[in-house]
Amino acid sequence: MAFEYRVQAGDTLWDIAGRFGDGRTDRRQAVYEICRMNDITAGTLQSGMSILIPGTNPGRIQTGL
Repeated sequence: MAFEYRVQAGDTLWDIAGRFGDGRTDRRQAVYEICRMNDITAGTLQSGMSILIPGTNPGRIQTGL
């Protein structure tokens, strides 16, 4: 299961993984999963991109979608 998130200016994969993490998964593993699901690297992440985040949308953050 995954949900879509629109990358905001200043977002990093590390921040996104921490923001949406469940607290049980290592953040490094979460970053790896986000990269794998979206075929991206930290260097290719850009504001405005829509990416898939593993898990369910916690509803805490507006995605703009």
